[in-house]
Amino acid sequence: MHTRPLGLATVLATVFAATLATSMSAVAVAALASDPPAAMPQPGADARGAQIAREAVAAMGGAEWASIRSYESVARMKSAVGEMLATYRFVAPDAHLLEQRMNGGGRAMAMEMGFADGIAWTGDAAKPQAVDPAMAAEFARGGDVVTLLRSLDERFTDFRADGAEKLGDRVVERVTMRPKAAAAGAPRWTVFIEPSTRLVAGLEIPAPEGTPEAERADRTQRLQFSDWRAIPRANKGSTPLRAPHAYTIVAGGVRTECVFESIAVDTLAAGSIRAPESLRARR
Repeated sequence: MHTRPLGLATVLATVFAATLATSMSAVAVAALASDPPAAMPQPGADARGAQIAREAVAAMGGAEWASIRSYESVARMKSAVGEMLATYRFVAPDAHLLEQRMNGGGRAMAMEMGFADGIAWTGDAAKPQAVDPAMAAEFARGGDVVTLLRSLDERFTDFRADGAEKLGDRVVERVTMRPKAAAAGAPRWTVFIEPSTRLVAGLEIPAPEGTPEAERADRTQRLQFSDWRAIPRANKGSTPLRAPHAYTIVAGGVRTECVFESIAVDTLAAGSIRAPESLRARR
């Protein structure tokens, strides 16, 4: 079995792909989000696990996130094998842009994925390629871990409380769950919740099925979150928005340190995300 430690690009791509596996089309997300929790009972699920997940989302700001008009995060990720800067932007109602710049192994790489102006694209920023709009929108929604955490109750189902566990120096509650977009037999994710604050302390993410990482003995990626803070907001709502500003990823023998250099909401102007001019010209 292949056991060589993964490079930074592979580690981050694996975590990113696992996050993507929770995404669905915008129509499906809206439909599921509008259903009451009891409308879709799941065999084996328990009310305690679902309640803990809802409390974790509420601790981040809950429904207040639905009122934001824009979101932007800049994260710097470092490991022994390289460094990456990831910038994710969202402008309502449906424009997304994920930009990744990576240095490692003596070479630099840059790529982006986005959806705007009814056009979806991905690839090198200098040579963007049009892709299926649904795929690009889902990639963009999975591009930022804060976006994932604040929508746990929309992206996952079949929650099961699984007792307490020590995570680092903290005793946390453990809840397993399944992505709504995944098959019933798909590997389960695990979320760790701090009992006193109800903030997410960590995640365990199985490598997506069908990838080389899924065949590894150490196929699970573990993320631990820290430095939770309120996000400054010009148009303050009734509920503060909170996010972790640092986290670690341990995957495939590689430890990656991630720090958000900035997280901001309601700071981007409408229309500030545009599809590349070369693609708009082809319409």
